[in-house]
Amino acid sequence: MLSQLQLKQHSFTSIHLDTNENGSVDAPILISTNIEGGEDKENPYLLSVKLTVILESDAEHSCAYTGKVEIIGQFEVAENFDITKRLDVMRVNAVSILYGAVREMVMTITARSANGMLCIPTLSFIDLPDNIEKIET
Repeated sequence: MLSQLQLKQHSFTSIHLDTNENGSVDAPILISTNIEGGEDKENPYLLSVKLTVILESDAEHSCAYTGKVEIIGQFEVAENFDITKRLDVMRVNAVSILYGAVREMVMTITARSANGMLCIPTLSFIDLPDNIEKIET
């Protein structure tokens, strides 16, 4: 059975990773995110989501890599889905799908980098606030 939410396409709009000479892939990493989203003006079943992931070292440890990755995804919600819940699906499921793509991209890039592969931890987006910034689609 297909999911009620389908990823139609995704694109990385910015990837910037810096190698920290004395950093370690085992050091704690601080991860912050920014999420923007919106629905298509003509078709409320089409959603766009932009996720920005920022990777930083904490004050006591130097992580192997720091940087910022931005990704935009276009999603379609099934027409038999309760349209009033589409923004909840966007906040949790769509963002989770895009974050997975960011994790894979970071691992792919860093696998061939000076400090070795960095696998950023998984995150839960279940408790995101309702006030996601809107983007025009």
